[in-house]
Amino acid sequence: MLEYLEAQSYELSLRKVMSYKLMLTLLIMTSKAFSSEYDLAQMQQGDLLGRYLSIYQNSEDPLSSTKAFEIYRQGGFTRNHSDRPNFGASTDEYWAAIELVNGDEQRSIIIENDHGIIDYYDVYLIDASGIRSILEAGDQQAFSNRYLKIRTMNAQVILPPGKSTVLFRSQGESTNYLSLKVWDEAPYEEAMRWDFLLIGLLIGAHIVMIVYNAILAISMRDAVYWSYVVCVSLNLLLHISAINFGQFLGFHLFGFETYSNHIQLVLIDLIIISSIIFSWLFLDMKHSKFRSFTLLAKMICTVSLINIFVNNLWSVPLTSIMVMLSSAALIPLVVSLGLLRYFKEGYQPALVFLCAWGTYLLGSAGYLFVSLGVVESNAFFYWGQFVGGAAEVSLFSIALGIRFSYTKKKNASKIAALNEELNQINRGLEEKVQVRTQEVQDILTHIHQGIFTTSDGLTIDQKYSAYLETLLGCKALGGRALTDVLLNDSNLSSDQVDQLKTALSMALGEESLAFDINNHLLPDKLDFKNPEGRQLMMELDWNPLIKDDVVDRILVAIRDMTEKHEMQKQIDQKGREIELIRQLIDVKPERFSQFRKVFSDMMSAIDPIVEHQIITHDDIRSTFISYHTLKGVSRSLDLRQLSTVIHDAETLLVRWRDEGKAQDPEELRLAHQRIHDMFQEYIEINDHRLGRVVDHRFIQVSRELVLRVIEGVEALGRLPDVLDDDMLSLKKYYYKTPEDIVYEQLDSIRDIAEQLGKPLPKIHYVNHNFGLSPQAAEIFEKVLVHLIRNSLAHGLETGNERISRGKAERGEITISLSETSKVLTIHYCDDGRGISLKEIQERAQKLGVALPSHASHQEVVELLFTSGFSTQKEANNVAGRGVGLDAVRSFLNDISSAIGVELRSLPHYPDRFGLDFVMSFQSECYHRLASEGISQVGAA
Repeated sequence: MLEYLEAQSYELSLRKVMSYKLMLTLLIMTSKAFSSEYDLAQMQQGDLLGRYLSIYQNSEDPLSSTKAFEIYRQGGFTRNHSDRPNFGASTDEYWAAIELVNGDEQRSIIIENDHGIIDYYDVYLIDASGIRSILEAGDQQAFSNRYLKIRTMNAQVILPPGKSTVLFRSQGESTNYLSLKVWDEAPYEEAMRWDFLLIGLLIGAHIVMIVYNAILAISMRDAVYWSYVVCVSLNLLLHISAINFGQFLGFHLFGFETYSNHIQLVLIDLIIISSIIFSWLFLDMKHSKFRSFTLLAKMICTVSLINIFVNNLWSVPLTSIMVMLSSAALIPLVVSLGLLRYFKEGYQPALVFLCAWGTYLLGSAGYLFVSLGVVESNAFFYWGQFVGGAAEVSLFSIALGIRFSYTKKKNASKIAALNEELNQINRGLEEKVQVRTQEVQDILTHIHQGIFTTSDGLTIDQKYSAYLETLLGCKALGGRALTDVLLNDSNLSSDQVDQLKTALSMALGEESLAFDINNHLLPDKLDFKNPEGRQLMMELDWNPLIKDDVVDRILVAIRDMTEKHEMQKQIDQKGREIELIRQLIDVKPERFSQFRKVFSDMMSAIDPIVEHQIITHDDIRSTFISYHTLKGVSRSLDLRQLSTVIHDAETLLVRWRDEGKAQDPEELRLAHQRIHDMFQEYIEINDHRLGRVVDHRFIQVSRELVLRVIEGVEALGRLPDVLDDDMLSLKKYYYKTPEDIVYEQLDSIRDIAEQLGKPLPKIHYVNHNFGLSPQAAEIFEKVLVHLIRNSLAHGLETGNERISRGKAERGEITISLSETSKVLTIHYCDDGRGISLKEIQERAQKLGVALPSHASHQEVVELLFTSGFSTQKEANNVAGRGVGLDAVRSFLNDISSAIGVELRSLPHYPDRFGLDFVMSFQSECYHRLASEGISQVGAA
């Protein structure tokens, strides 16, 4: 703006020009910074500036620097909290601003953006003299604009004393993120020299592999080496392009100022095609029974060719999408072919082939996620693709060598087998058959057991039972070492194997007493893994064969006990099933059906959360509340196995919450899946084993239908007296009183009381002539779970303590209802020890919860509703997790209801206060079931 005013100064008076300059200066000096200031006095070389930036996303027409700065001054920018703000593949224009604080002297710095593949990247300096353009760079702008003509975009910024603002503009059709660093010029040049050294090493590794395998391709005339050379060459070009080395080379070698967006996309398509050709040749698919994958390979190549010649001329975003789809199809194809060839057909070179792809994917996956804006960039993601590519080409080269050796060995093996077959034909076949037949007749006396003898304690003698080969999964066992065919693949330790060998060597050639003394060192059981990978449980008998009063040989008998062991496991499984049946029998079918619905609804709400790549603090909190509620309900039904797995998942969340971060989302997914699996076991037993079906003497009617009937009948006005009882029954079917809800929780209350060593409390109901709607009743049930658990854990005393204070042995809980102005109020209180406000304040200070110095009693007690707050010092299965009252308020807020707490003095505890919880429900949440003024009192 200043330049424009000065260029047109001949049309304006000097006074007017000075006025504009003064106004612009005041505008800049009074602008409000919405990002943290970066003090150059504290600068470290290569500092990342991302966390000091404020960001503005513009989806409309491009902004001028003046307009962008005005938006920033007015607070339109959003504070950034990441080191490298990542905008993904968005084509929007992004502006960033930072406040730089300089000392008393002018200072020159370098601001570098090491993410080079951005189409447009501009830098502006705003100080007292106005807005100045420092740099216009990017793939689509002149390379020569950069201060230092190197691969990363860099600008020299000369800062005046005091505070200055720097604006950045970034826009592109592919990836777009800012990786801004601040340097002094000399250290920056030194860092770039090391940068070029690393790039040179990586490029050199690729070139060495290319030249070496090109020589092999010429000398061996094998197409697979040529396909390797082409694939590696294309990968090298892609890596050079990805780190903006392509524009650097284009400028210095050919004078090109800009760099096309299409180059990387075309290279990826060519890499997909060359990778398929190389993989097909390397894995020798023409000799594989899985040749049917040819059609899929051709389809992927065809899509890539179309993408090269059609989409690149049409739309860069469309090309990017098609490239991602082709890549997504390529990876499963080549990996699947490698796995099938290795595991199904024993093609050994495929193992290193898979390792090579694994190293490449490790680097490429991170680069892809950064490009899509899924994760923030870092050094690993930045260099991962290039370094992974260098490792990949090296492993592929090794794999080619292994492939050559494997093919040579396989051919030699075939020739040797043919020679051996000819030699066997030339021998006396009839004599050999007779000898073998006689040996088999001797061994067949011991059938269905693996029986053999050993005369030296180390090898199997030539005569053994035929079943031994079946048992050990090996042929021609005679003369083979025990360690090779049995002991090395067992669960015996090396020390146990050595003791066995010693015991056998000491017994052979000695009197039988020597065998008896060392017999305890010979195992009678072991686990064995046969060559097919099957795990067997074996029993062994060791018996000395005496000749001339000494142990001549040792007879070993092996029995396969695997089936017996499996039968025992089945018996144990049946026992587990019987235990689950016992638990379900104690639960009424209707109650289990209600629980089943609540469980399914709450778990369905958790399912999307556990699939998040990053588990946030809010995710932990909401999931923990749901788990805590489900555990309480499960315990109330005595579904012990289910409550146990929920408790394990809850414990995991507690650990994450205490550590302040989630460690491994997969760990939560596994714990969540175990809950699903456990609950499914209960459902299978309930539905199929117990066969709980609907009683056909009754019909199922939806609650919505009952509600419509009630509202319709009441709209008719006065009813005959004979219908009053029927209407009351219908209302009670649809609406549930607090007494009904508490009754369903009595088993849980009894269990918790027993666990805490307290007598079962009495529960009084006052004016229970109101019923709650199904949704409100479901919420109130969850609320009661937490309130009653809190009463038992924190409020009510043990029986002896109550008697010592002049109270009745059993505690009392009172639930009273009243209606005012179409609002139902439910009061909940117990006659326990209450709570100490001093303890709350001390606990808040320990947990770092802010509290005014002169807080009122009400402000202090409101802390009980804070997430993670608990007055219990150690957590257990009942309380101490810091989730109860926080969950209660959350549940009630979901139905536009509320909860508060009132304090009352306690005669037995002068320094403590009783808590009266007051819940309010709107008119749509309840209904009057009986005439006004009727009150009833009950006790559990």
